[in-house]
Amino acid sequence: VEAILAAGQPVTLPDIVVSAPGLAPSSVYRNLDVLERSGVVNRITAGGGHAYFEFAEPLLSHHHHLVCVDCGSIEDVFLDDELEASVDRSLAEVAGRAGFTPLRHSLDLHGRCAGCGSG
Repeated sequence: VEAILAAGQPVTLPDIVVSAPGLAPSSVYRNLDVLERSGVVNRITAGGGHAYFEFAEPLLSHHHHLVCVDCGSIEDVFLDDELEASVDRSLAEVAGRAGFTPLRHSLDLHGRCAGCGSG
């Protein structure tokens, strides 16, 4: 938990292991699994199958992600209130047509970061 908090951004299992040298990778993995199942952390899958972990939204402010399919980097994106409300309305409309009741949403935009280019 301390390693995720200290990072201030989504982190990988190896990131956590490096920042907590006294912990075995298997222990970190088991703890992440428990935290994920209990709703404390979310797993974000990035390019190349990288898994990143961050605190769940009830513990953070609402945001979305830009996910690079090449290097696996993840950038948090915060929408202004007006745009977020528009996204909420659009998603509620789509969900309503399907008879679905949304509770919350999370958007991950997958593409290439500036460092990897548009190739």
